[in-house]
Amino acid sequence: MPFITGWTWWGLTTLHFGVNNFGIKGPLGLMLHCTSHRHLFKSEYGWMNYYLPWVLAPFFVHTPETYYSHHIGMHHAENNLEDDDSSTMGFQRDSWRSFLAYFGRFFAIGVRNLLSYLHRKNRSKLARRRLTGEIAFGALCLLLCFVNWPATMMVFLLPLVIYRLVAMLGNWTQHAFVDADDPGNANKKQYYLH
Repeated sequence: MPFITGWTWWGLTTLHFGVNNFGIKGPLGLMLHCTSHRHLFKSEYGWMNYYLPWVLAPFFVHTPETYYSHHIGMHHAENNLEDDDSSTMGFQRDSWRSFLAYFGRFFAIGVRNLLSYLHRKNRSKLARRRLTGEIAFGALCLLLCFVNWPATMMVFLLPLVIYRLVAMLGNWTQHAFVDADDPGNANKKQYYLH
């Protein structure tokens, strides 16, 4: 909207940024989680199941197909154990420095590692879906940068960093008390960290 400029633009941008990142993103993430485990629409309306990850979710910076391919395709299958690329087991789980290393690793090479994992486990369809979603989102952001780069930064790129940080923080805290001696046992927790 080229007629909105100056302080009005920044005010509306700040309002959108706050509502999107701190008001709606949590419930939308929960909805993505639920619809990853159980489709929203019956098979005869299956095409409508693409609306959430491909149309709605990118406005809350969930790149299309990313959540499903990571959460269902790898994380649940591997359960935070050795083959789970988002496993917290190799990190000191009561250390901010260790968390920052964990997040940095995920942010820098997480997409590549997930694609490699999915190919290694013969889940090529999920790998294609993930790669297509990442490329489509990246192409959209690149195109939008030519239209209005500050808006693209505030609506898509900065929130993408925030979302991926929050997602990894959620995974980190969920697995903070896993017993290192028996990490595959979800009923056995270690309530002190060393």
